[in-house]
Amino acid sequence: MKRKITALFLAVVAALSSTVTVYAEEAIEQRETVRVGNYNCWVEDGEYYTEYNGEVCQVINLDEMTPPTR
Repeated sequence: MKRKITALFLAVVAALSSTVTVYAEEAIEQRETVRVGNYNCWVEDGEYYTEYNGEVCQVINLDEMTPPTR
């Protein structure tokens, strides 16, 4: 009896974990991207980010920079 319950529990855990993985992949694919320089970026909290060599990097858009006043 314990083996059946354990097998059922593990089957449910496996099904739920694959569902979470699919949901996370869909969320990443649905990001809207904008072109900044040569990079496809997405916006989070008003900042631009891109993925470069497997790492998430912040992109600074110099076109939006205001020159300092003297």
